[in-house]
Amino acid sequence: MLLLPLVVICFVILERMAWDLNALSAGDDVAKNLGINVERLRLSGLMISTFAASCCLAFTGVIGFIGLMGPHICRMIIGSDHRYLIPCAGLMGAAILLISDTAARTIMSPVEIPVGIIMYAVGGVFFLYLIMRGRGRGLY
Repeated sequence: MLLLPLVVICFVILERMAWDLNALSAGDDVAKNLGINVERLRLSGLMISTFAASCCLAFTGVIGFIGLMGPHICRMIIGSDHRYLIPCAGLMGAAILLISDTAARTIMSPVEIPVGIIMYAVGGVFFLYLIMRGRGRGLY
């Protein structure tokens, strides 16, 4: 119950910043021409998202690759509109953790594998896939 108000407040603030984040993703010049204070937006967005992530991390512990896989998967599915990407990434992270925890508990039934091992294996394969896909497009 301690974590819920902190995350909800950060989520609401980030959702209110979604339009500005969409403009910023078009470039600094475009965002400045639309009247957005780019430096303040970057600093406040970074501070708010870092605060929300650090609160969650303090309660759950280190679970690697969720914060990296969730947004990448959502961006592939729904695109880069931050109005939808922010909530989708949170839900995707929860789904990834739930599936990984279920797999960690059922792979070797009487013995429970740490969920971090499952996450590192899946995350490593996922990012190798992203790198290989990017090389085909000439991005790397």
